Amino acid sequence: MLGVYVARPPETAIVQAPPEPQEPPGVTIARPVLSYTRGDKTAWQAKLRQLEVRAGGQAIAAGPLDEALIFAKDGRPVIRVTAASIKGAASSRDFTVEGPVQAVAERGAIVNSPRVQWDDKDAKLHCFGPVTARFRSALMSGPEADYMVEQDTVVVPGEVRLTVGSNLIIGQQLTYNVTTDSFQLSRVRAVLHAKEARQQIQTLGH
Repeated sequence: MLGVYVARPPETAIVQAPPEPQEPPGVTIARPVLSYTRGDKTAWQAKLRQLEVRAGGQAIAAGPLDEALIFAKDGRPVIRVTAASIKGAASSRDFTVEGPVQAVAERGAIVNSPRVQWDDKDAKLHCFGPVTARFRSALMSGPEADYMVEQDTVVVPGEVRLTVGSNLIIGQQLTYNVTTDSFQLSRVRAVLHAKEARQQIQTLGH
């Protein structure tokens, strides 16, 4: 007997690609006011042009920021921040603003930075560089700065240029008390009077 064997091609499993991830649904709120409290006191408050809230507890604030106010532990508003935009999560006490950013303190200090992050745990504004600041009695420029709100103190690592009156002081590791206008500066390598400072600038320009 002659038999015929017919070979059948192996069956091929069809694997479907997983669906493309989709953006979670959300809502957009116009001109909201965000607040975070510690106990019965307001810690900070932000007035926005627009807020986009997404599922999963995330909140992304987009668009210009009207202002953000930071409050001391006794409830006083001590710093006003203006910036181009603000970002944060509803589950977090921190936020980041991007610039140009200007922070104006209750006692007159004005700090300018391209980006600032509020650290609520340490009650400080971390200002990314380059940073400039105007105090009542001095001008400062440095690579970055931390504004310690409760101590009303600005701390600047790295090289700092501090102009006090007609003097330009160049050194490292500045600690500036905004309340008293006193400061500490380590490793001072130059103290220039106004005339000497102008001459140095002209020399560097040639």
